[in-house]
Amino acid sequence: MLNPDVRRTYALAAICVGVFLSLAVAAFLLWENRRERWASAVQSAHNVLITLTSDINRNLNIVDLSLQGAQDAFLKADLTTLDPATRNMVLFDRALNARYLGVMLILSPSGDVLYDLGHPIPRPGNFSDRDYFLVQKDANHAPYLSRPYNARFRDFEPSVALSRRISGPDGSFRGVVMGGIGLEFFRDLFANVDVGPRGIVSLVRDDGVIVMRWPSSDGHGDTNLDIASSEGMRRVMTGDGQPFTMDGAVDGVRRHYFYDRVGQYPLRLVVAFAVDDVLAPWRRQALAFGAISGASSLLIILLVIALQRALRKERLVSARLENLATTDWLTGLANRRSFDENLIMAGRRAARSGASLSLLMIDADRFKLLNDTFGHAKGDEVLHQIGAVIAAAARRADDVAARYGGEEFAVILPATGAAGAARVAEGIRADIERQVGRPNMPVSVSIGVATGHLLTGQDAEGLLAAADKAVYEAKANGRNRVAVRNLTETPDHRRPPDAGTHAAADYTSEDPRTAQAV
Repeated sequence: MLNPDVRRTYALAAICVGVFLSLAVAAFLLWENRRERWASAVQSAHNVLITLTSDINRNLNIVDLSLQGAQDAFLKADLTTLDPATRNMVLFDRALNARYLGVMLILSPSGDVLYDLGHPIPRPGNFSDRDYFLVQKDANHAPYLSRPYNARFRDFEPSVALSRRISGPDGSFRGVVMGGIGLEFFRDLFANVDVGPRGIVSLVRDDGVIVMRWPSSDGHGDTNLDIASSEGMRRVMTGDGQPFTMDGAVDGVRRHYFYDRVGQYPLRLVVAFAVDDVLAPWRRQALAFGAISGASSLLIILLVIALQRALRKERLVSARLENLATTDWLTGLANRRSFDENLIMAGRRAARSGASLSLLMIDADRFKLLNDTFGHAKGDEVLHQIGAVIAAAARRADDVAARYGGEEFAVILPATGAAGAARVAEGIRADIERQVGRPNMPVSVSIGVATGHLLTGQDAEGLLAAADKAVYEAKANGRNRVAVRNLTETPDHRRPPDAGTHAAADYTSEDPRTAQAV
């Protein structure tokens, strides 16, 4: 069986493992929550990208179809015979379905306004300086999306234009048809989507010029801001559509970017959510959960340690109390209660094994006179010293030395014959006389030795009575001596055969006082 300290160590290790596993499960669940948050944000941004790209492409296609209708009517219809209102209906009939189409014009080869949607009598103006005119004049770029500009016919509202070249049968330049789209179309479209507090939606031309960014850094859509040289724009233009994460070129916010081309047009739509918008709440949750879990785990471990210490202290106190209950406080020997219990157990073992059992009863000579002469403190000191001598003599593991009461002591010597017990008794007597006594304070003891065999079921009371009688015999014969009562002739199991087989009457000593056969 494991000792208590090892069991405590294992228990503490098991609790630590349990706490670790609980933290591991909590960490796994937190990581799964992070993964789910990220996956949800990615899916949401991707859905926004698809929806906006489709909506922008559809509306640009409607405008382009309007341009194509006006282009065809200009080349094929005999417009000179029509009144201005009818002529405009023929030219611009398809433009009625285009949302946010602020202006639609047919320009002459010199850039002058020939026909004007919504104005049968065209407004005067020349737009030969616009890029949507210059590009079509030099070559056929159908359709062409212009850089953002401030529309002259719309109170200088920010706009972009789609334009198509009008060419004669011989390919000669006959003019340009253009449709202006207010940037509020894109702003309103982007404002209705949710990409997080610091997410962005940007519409960028292939040359790196921003058409509209929502929300913007300047409050006006960051229109015409050139980001062609930024790392993000290079990745958008050269990438294969795979999302990427980087710091924003405009505001430096770290975002996860999605992008796609808008139909046939030289436009890229970029949708990005801020990494912190997605992960910051999770980090706070993880930090709080981690702090709570860590504190709880630490508290559990500390409580377990405290409990272990309390249990260990309780065991120590219990052992100390048990020791006090079985130990004489003055001498440190077993007390009367412990002696009685050990005598019973020794008797049972002797009866089972057939071995002899010896018992020493030791009584301090004239102890009352010593107490009266030198005081009780000196008397206690003498008893303590006598106990130390007796404890040193009872050195085997199964020997029991006890204070029987007052100035009386007893020693249980299992598996010990009469001669062996007599030698132990004589050693105790001689050591006490030599070590404890003083010239002005002689100290001696009388010792009664009883040795016998016990039958099964027989107790040791007879042996105790015999030892007690032997003590009285020793005192009656002059004190400071050993008297032996041998109740059996069984060989001594404590000493070698040549010494253990002697009976008590054969015991001799240099001092004729110290041996007595009874």
